[in-house]
Amino acid sequence: LLLHARIKAADGDVPGALALVDQVLASKANRLGALLFKGLLQRYGLRDRDAALATFALAAEAHPKAVAAHAAIIDMLLGQRERDKARAQFERLKKEQPSHPETLLFEAQFAYADGKFARARELTEQLLRKFPNDLRVLQLAGVTELRLNSLSRAEAHLNRVMKALPQAGAPRQQLAVIYNRTGQAGKALEVLRPLIDSPKPDSTSLTLAGEALLQTGDLAKAEAAFKRATEADPQAT
Repeated sequence: LLLHARIKAADGDVPGALALVDQVLASKANRLGALLFKGLLQRYGLRDRDAALATFALAAEAHPKAVAAHAAIIDMLLGQRERDKARAQFERLKKEQPSHPETLLFEAQFAYADGKFARARELTEQLLRKFPNDLRVLQLAGVTELRLNSLSRAEAHLNRVMKALPQAGAPRQQLAVIYNRTGQAGKALEVLRPLIDSPKPDSTSLTLAGEALLQTGDLAKAEAAFKRATEADPQAT
């Protein structure tokens, strides 16, 4: 039934998939796989955040050691900037699975958010030894090294993320920060090009491009970039 539900979901039939998952849960209300899949369907298929959170909470309550349930709740709460609730859920996860990689990754994220960059580095280095190609870890390691002003290490991590996710804006922007800081304006403009040439460029990318253009001495183009940045976001200081 769950496999059939996954096929229906892949075909875009979310209500049909949910109906099959509910059949499974009718016979066993606490079945972990069914609860997790139902939460995913609610989160991504129905875009019903509250329902998804409630389902993942049921899964975490019935299966306290289920990392996927805790991780989904924490990720959703962080996405809504409900940091205190996310921390509380993280503490439950840490109590049940203190050495799990997902637990360590969340701990590193909270350490970074708290400005404890040395601790964030310690944790990301530990994770990269076991999972050297995990893009989430590489991204966090990159911004952590940037905060610690270890620019060559930051560049190496973020370059790997950018090559794996060429459409992602964040690693390109962070690389541009590094290149602007080290006087490599040409490289900064190169990594920013897909972002500033897009139909709706964001203010941060345009501002970084303006800073790079200032370094090249092209004041007219720099002014134009800053003007576009203010148009994209009039509140950008």
